[in-house]
Amino acid sequence: MKRLIILLLTLFIFILSGCSIDSKIDKQIKKMSLQDKVSQMLMPCLRYSFFEVVTDENGNEKRNREPLEELDERYTALLNEYKFGGIILFAENLKSSAKSFELIRKIKEAHGVDGIPLFISADQEGGSVKRIGFGTSMPGNMAIVASNDPNNAYESANIIGSEMKLLGLNTNFAPVVDINSNPNNPVIGIRAFSDDSDYARGYIEKSIEGYHSQNILTSLKHFPGHGDTAVDSHTGLPQVDKTYEEIKESELEAFEYGIAAGADMIMSAHIMFPNIDNSQYIALNGQKVYLPATLSKKIVGILREDLGFEGIIITDALSMDAITKYYKVEDTARFAINAGVDMLLIPVDYHESVEVYIKELKEYVAMIVKMVEDGDIEESTIDNAVRRILKVKYENHLSNKTNEIENLSALIGSKENHDEELEITKKAVTMVENAGISLPLNKDEKTLFLAPYSSQGNAIAFGGELLKAEGLIDDNSMDYYVFTNDDKDSFDYEMINDYDNVVTISAMYGFEDINDDYAAIIEKVLSLCKEKDKTGILISSQLPYDLDRFDADVKLAVYLAPGPSVIPGDYTKDVVTYPPNLIAGVMHLYESGSYDGKLPVNIPELLFNEEDSTYSASRDIAYPRGFGLTE
Repeated sequence: MKRLIILLLTLFIFILSGCSIDSKIDKQIKKMSLQDKVSQMLMPCLRYSFFEVVTDENGNEKRNREPLEELDERYTALLNEYKFGGIILFAENLKSSAKSFELIRKIKEAHGVDGIPLFISADQEGGSVKRIGFGTSMPGNMAIVASNDPNNAYESANIIGSEMKLLGLNTNFAPVVDINSNPNNPVIGIRAFSDDSDYARGYIEKSIEGYHSQNILTSLKHFPGHGDTAVDSHTGLPQVDKTYEEIKESELEAFEYGIAAGADMIMSAHIMFPNIDNSQYIALNGQKVYLPATLSKKIVGILREDLGFEGIIITDALSMDAITKYYKVEDTARFAINAGVDMLLIPVDYHESVEVYIKELKEYVAMIVKMVEDGDIEESTIDNAVRRILKVKYENHLSNKTNEIENLSALIGSKENHDEELEITKKAVTMVENAGISLPLNKDEKTLFLAPYSSQGNAIAFGGELLKAEGLIDDNSMDYYVFTNDDKDSFDYEMINDYDNVVTISAMYGFEDINDDYAAIIEKVLSLCKEKDKTGILISSQLPYDLDRFDADVKLAVYLAPGPSVIPGDYTKDVVTYPPNLIAGVMHLYESGSYDGKLPVNIPELLFNEEDSTYSASRDIAYPRGFGLTE
């Protein structure tokens, strides 16, 4: 009986709480002006404090700009007047812990401490996409799945979320749940968990759980899927020819898993799906194009009607070329809102002087207000969007208030967080070939690392420092050499004669890279290693689709190419964020002969075309998803 009473009381309180929030929202909407409601649907950026384009005597344009690190009176006045739903911050804004914290505090204050709380957001995915310049970046989605343990997705999101929370950020445009089904994808790649939605499921769920553990709101992206494109929507307008039935069995499943796990927002993609919505539009350049997902009522409707998503639908940045080069500004706003989108991200181009940018933001709000007054957009559509926005804010207890935090620089990007980051990343190192080589490498043997980028040289050097501290190598164990495209005809291949082992590092960002000068040097070095009876090792450092390109005794994948811009020092101060992936790969070669990593994606078999001496992907699989040698 006692248990029943407690259950009924809990249910009563839950219902009362829900009614209370709904009542609060209704009262809030009734007292908001139309301008306030429209503003609530916008999430602009505050990227620069100064911006101008100048032309030199040769007619070449140059952009002069200053990042916005401190809020000035121009933006303060804007935030006082317009009750935007949120602000998105970028690397230009987040360069130091003290200034970032103060900037966010000032933004919230300008909007009103007792006013409607702001979404303060960033693209802090981890891995290759991160905006906080001094935090812990973590190894990225594909590497986390390679670690073969969904709990690592939780730990990664928990650390990223904890550092965002300390700064005052409350919304992350993550996780990316695009399924990277097209290996030639120029924009997703290692940002994806996998090329299979079911394989990614546990990592999607745990990632959302990790962010929520730190009260960071999440946004899945990019609906209905950016993983099968061959064009980057930042610079062009992609088209995917899949039918609804085809994406339902792959791309949409990943979003379903994220929705079930409690995602707060979903970001739409600027991608045309003509076999789902073939509505045509006469573009600014005169050509006929289709409506991209962002502007398509039919595609946005899939989220509400088929997937049952009740949270906030937000566009990808409307300042991207996929939108601005093809669609009129007024049509973009009208189509998106009438399609069922709740928030418009970066609605106007910020590549203007601050004065012009602010003027265009105000005109944008006025434009939508007039559309509502003219009947082109129903006010009930605006009200429904604002209701969803406020519901997420109030249910998650967002606030414009901030609390002072001591030792901020020692907490964000701390030694403890970086140690956890490195341990997770080591588990992601994946071995797909071993021709009987005994691992770990012997510190008494001499090993040469060959890297195509200077930051990778820093990763090797830093990994070496950590290995020396562990007593696993000495001063004579390893050297590195950074080679460039210029080395193609002058590379000193004789240098490998002085070493027992040669570790070559490839960095594939697209399929064109498997045919470039770097690849040719790596191929010849590995061939010489076989001739001279030296151990040849390949570390695929970026996209793992080049694993079949080279013939090596040992092949590893680490899933993110860059190394530190500077070698980390005192972790009690702001430390420039750095990718841990190559550092982990270097260390793993000496620390352990056992490997946990498993491939998150299928690796295609590469075909050689003798006519033009190039490699391309075939339909056959060289290394299947889930494969990985343990020793």
